[in-house]
Amino acid sequence: MSIFMYADGYVRIKIWGGSVERFMVLCSHKRMLLWNIEAHGEYTFVNMRLRDFYNCRKMARKAGVRAVVVER
Repeated sequence: MSIFMYADGYVRIKIWGGSVERFMVLCSHKRMLLWNIEAHGEYTFVNMRLRDFYNCRKMARKAGVRAVVVER
């Protein structure tokens, strides 16, 4: 990960419900960068750029998942 990712800002989000895998595929299709993906039971934790988080609401609705910011 480059220094530009820290300058641009990133968030750690918690995703659950619906189809988490579909959500990640939809985000990747829109060229949103996802990293540090960890599954813990029914929750999945993902890092993504801050601006991408604001743009991923449509994908979350389409995949039927809930996403909340855990860390900023």
